[in-house]
Formats: sequence, structure tokens, C-alpha cells
Amino acid sequence: MIKANHLVYFACIVKHRSFSAAAKEVRVSKSTLSRAVIDLEQALRASLLTRTSRRVDVTPAGERLYARCRAVYNAVLAAQKALENIEAERNIAPTRSPGNQCR
Repeated sequence: MIKANHLVYFACIVKHRSFSAAAKEVRVSKSTLSRAVIDLEQALRASLLTRTSRRVDVTPAGERLYARCRAVYNAVLAAQKALENIEAERNIAPTRSPGNQCR
């Protein structure tokens, strides 16, 4: 079974064309990203990326998957932003102490 976070990781790698930059963005190790790509490639029985020590290229199969993954990736980013906004609102919302209530 393909995991949704693997699709997000893959999309981030393709977006940055870098495992290092993607690892920083999604806050996981490069080895976690590499394992996710390997899992995807095995599940799909297709090579998705070609890797060298200096660059990451996307295969035709990887391009097709990326076109589908962008929506998942963007939805996750939007959800994260919404959670950050909720947290920010919670941290700045004034709190009422029991002594300030109207009688």
C-alpha cells in the first residue's frame, strides 16, 4: 500500500530537485526520504528518480506521478498552514481571569 506521506515526500523532492532541501522542508532525514522513494518505486514497479551525487532528475514515470501528487502536496501544505494559524490565534487570544468577569 502506498502511504500518503510518501507521495508528499516525493512531490517535495521533485519540487526542489534535492533530497537535502526536501528533508529540510518536511523535517525528516534524507534517509527517510530515500526509503519513501524506494518504497514508491517498488510499489509502482517503476523508476521515479535518477540520482547522482550532485542532482536528482525525474523519470517520465516520475513526472506522471508528480503531476498527480502535487494536489496531495498542496493540500498538506494548506492544512499545515491552517494549523499554524489556529495555533497562532490560540497563543495571542486574550484570556479572561475569573476576577475580570462582570457581576
